Amino acid sequence: MSEVWFRGPMLFLTKNGNLQEIRIPDASILPASWRHPDGDPAGVHFAGLLITDGAGGELHRFNLRGTTVTIAGGRASACAASLGALPDLSKLTDAGGDGALSLLDPGDLTFPARCAARLFIKGGALADTGQVTLQAFEVPAEYASGAKLNPVEMPLAFQWTPMDANAYVTIDLQGAVSANIKLNAGDCAYFYNWDTETPWTEPIEGGLTAASTAKATAGTPDLDFKWLFELLAPPSTWDAWLNKEGASGKFPTPTVGPGQLAIDVFPPDKACLGGHWGL
Repeated sequence: MSEVWFRGPMLFLTKNGNLQEIRIPDASILPASWRHPDGDPAGVHFAGLLITDGAGGELHRFNLRGTTVTIAGGRASACAASLGALPDLSKLTDAGGDGALSLLDPGDLTFPARCAARLFIKGGALADTGQVTLQAFEVPAEYASGAKLNPVEMPLAFQWTPMDANAYVTIDLQGAVSANIKLNAGDCAYFYNWDTETPWTEPIEGGLTAASTAKATAGTPDLDFKWLFELLAPPSTWDAWLNKEGASGKFPTPTVGPGQLAIDVFPPDKACLGGHWGL
């Protein structure tokens, strides 16, 4: 059976337990002085797709910027999604409890510059593949429910599989890149949003060597998570939302605890967590 993986800052849109879409924020063309709207440094990331064969050799690699991707396996149209404790950003409010965020409309003139790729999955099931224990999910505002995620475990990576092991899995890319690829048994497809343009993978099932494993120190914030807010819109301005009623002025940020990153995922050495948006 072929495998399809997802890794890095991505926003997973779901409705009634089914995946509707995955959006990858565009972070590939930045001036050296670029910062997130809350003032923290913003690192360049690249949206891409790596496909390997059963022996781990590279078959294809694509830059996904400006593309719409459809992944299909079998006849079913709905894709069941099990996202673990991925935070639902649709439930965030400002510190006053009344400033809900909205999803950026694809018709917005800024959308093409803020969303690198849109991924649609037909059939199969999407599930998290491993949790990382966070020291905290620091929020300048409480969730609408009044509950804070502190501490919490969050998924580092996701894997999609077709319901039928014998189903043909195809990946159709349209837009800046055009290709239609059939995955053969044993092939792996890795969708990533990473701070190097051509990341590579260790054997997923064979574990990682000590040299390829890095561990976070206590209180390491995942600043790359803040790229997800490029896909969202505040009621008025980010400055007003971030500083409502004496809040911290900072975006919600997962903070990784000590020694919690030695997990078999692709790529292996950093957090770069994703987020959820419930429709």
